Amino acid sequence: MPALEEKKIVISLPRFDRSMFLNPRFALAMCSLFCLGGISYWYVAIHPYLKLDSAHVETFSLSIGSDITGRITETGPQDGDKVRKGDLLFAFDSDALSTKKKQLKSSIESAHQQLQAEKMRMEKAMEQYLAANGEVGLSILEEAQAKSESAASQLAALESEFLLLQSQEKKMVFAAPFDGIVLRKCKNAGAVLPFGEPVYVLADPNQIWIEAALPEKDLSRVSVGTPARVKIAAYPDQEWTGQVSWIGPATVAKAADLPFSGANVEIPIKITLEQGASSLKPGLSASVDLKVR
Repeated sequence: MPALEEKKIVISLPRFDRSMFLNPRFALAMCSLFCLGGISYWYVAIHPYLKLDSAHVETFSLSIGSDITGRITETGPQDGDKVRKGDLLFAFDSDALSTKKKQLKSSIESAHQQLQAEKMRMEKAMEQYLAANGEVGLSILEEAQAKSESAASQLAALESEFLLLQSQEKKMVFAAPFDGIVLRKCKNAGAVLPFGEPVYVLADPNQIWIEAALPEKDLSRVSVGTPARVKIAAYPDQEWTGQVSWIGPATVAKAADLPFSGANVEIPIKITLEQGASSLKPGLSASVDLKVR
């Protein structure tokens, strides 16, 4: 067999030439590529979102006070403390009520004994009246019945007054209506509480949302259910997700009864977070990205 001739295959690679960077066509191509990438990033990652910077954390809060005036003798938790439902918040001076309650209890016992005695007298008068076939003892029976009815009425009045005192005594002690956090303690022991003034302000950590102001021009782009991304200034490395849960029926200026100027009109909205909201504190500043595309 004839010997196979060896053949060498040579592949020529283009030489790297710095001068190619100076070529206007190359520069134009690279510039176009970068622009295309930037536009793509903007369209996919930025364009779908409407950014709202003036947002903050809000929570359900309740002012705890009294519908009566009294002197506070005892208070419980301090600012920032956690409370459980039923924990004592504050109590009024109830010494006078306690004393009157003891007196009433003693009077009720005496009235009960008096009623039993009058019932026995009435039963005896009835026996005598029946034994005499109604010929004698009618006036005695009627008198016994009247005394028995009077004793029963007196006992009922005392028991009603006792129940009223018990109701008033319950109003002297105020407990936490839900598990929460003390936002503010307004009064201390020894203070006289006027009607309508709060002693505590409690927040419910299970009812937290983000409140933001939506520019009027963007109102048509947002609806209840619009997805949202939330950043909290105090936690720059974390991000929360949620959705718009409420859109205000009036502008911020109108809701606050401020003079309407027609400039920078904003609509209040609420964003409900999907997870991890209980650790957030009311008042923290936030920024919101609404996915409007």
